Amino acid sequence: MQRILSIIAVGLCTCAVSAQITLTTSSFPVAGDTLRIAFDTTAAGITVSAPGGNQVWDFSTLMPHFVRVLPVKPAAQGQQAAAFPNATLVVPTGLNGENYYRVTSNQYQLIGFAGTDPAGFGINVITPFNPPIVERRAPMNFFDINQTNGALLVPFAGSALPQALLNLLPIVPDSIRLKVTLSRVDVVDGWGTLTIPGGTYPVLRERRTQYTDTRIEIKVGVFPWTDITSLIQLPGAALGRDTSLSYYFFSNMAKEPIAVLEANHVTQAVLSAQFKYNDLTRVALGPDVNALVRVFPNPTIEEVRIEWHDLPAGVYEWRLTNLAGQVVGRQRLVVAGSGVGGQLLNLQGLVPGVYVYTLTDVGGQWLHTGKLLVER
Repeated sequence: MQRILSIIAVGLCTCAVSAQITLTTSSFPVAGDTLRIAFDTTAAGITVSAPGGNQVWDFSTLMPHFVRVLPVKPAAQGQQAAAFPNATLVVPTGLNGENYYRVTSNQYQLIGFAGTDPAGFGINVITPFNPPIVERRAPMNFFDINQTNGALLVPFAGSALPQALLNLLPIVPDSIRLKVTLSRVDVVDGWGTLTIPGGTYPVLRERRTQYTDTRIEIKVGVFPWTDITSLIQLPGAALGRDTSLSYYFFSNMAKEPIAVLEANHVTQAVLSAQFKYNDLTRVALGPDVNALVRVFPNPTIEEVRIEWHDLPAGVYEWRLTNLAGQVVGRQRLVVAGSGVGGQLLNLQGLVPGVYVYTLTDVGGQWLHTGKLLVER
């Protein structure tokens, strides 16, 4: 009898262990992977549950408002690989942007970035993160608590600033630098199963609370660096101190997070969501995601011009959405056989503010997205 009870006890322990997963390095992206991430800009009906184990999350109502297809390549294939000799991988981000990662035996670290500046001024930068930002850890278990810190310092010439910003300053500076520091507290506060469109996965949930401080400093002649952050009054510029809250759902069954919820850090109301995109047929039909697309000027007042290069011939749609997820503008674009062209888009009548624009093909497949600041 005692032996039977022992066998039952062992069996119960085995079930508990298998249900509560341990995240391993098998979830880290590797060269040759393709990450497919869908974005729901409203996440209507999705709520954040209390911490705890053996939970059942149902996010099957999420909608793919647009999709990003991100090829993971060896760092040496990056356009700015020489600037990041310690990088292992490179992954595209935004318009012609690149994130450089270093993969160790227990961490997946973001060590550098090349592309448009993080403040959204439209200035191209190449900068390392010092220290690196830890994007993933392994092994990861329920109750794990970690803190990560990151920072970047980006200097550039005063003449590189957009004219809209220069107009706010009493003098054109010789040099400018962008300083970004962040501190993030990660708590694995839940485990269970998560259902998204196209699949159900065993997951760990990690709550991430991030504190970011973005500053602008200028230098004129022999005078010391001066902080001018308070003088920059553009709504689209992500300056000053900010707190963000997100929930990451990780599984050993996928290289993408199964889902990521962006929430209000005070009320915990879910603002938007992204999730692993399982409709591989539609993704496979999409054109080359490396095609170059530009939208300028940004910020703008009444109109923007969209230009494309190396975009396959066909019919596309440019869509403008406000931060509430409402579509406020659409424009049909016809790309000729050369794959090169441009079109002027009228924005008259739009309320000043920040908008999200997307370019999709006739099947709704996402090709490019970005933020657009409309001023008056």
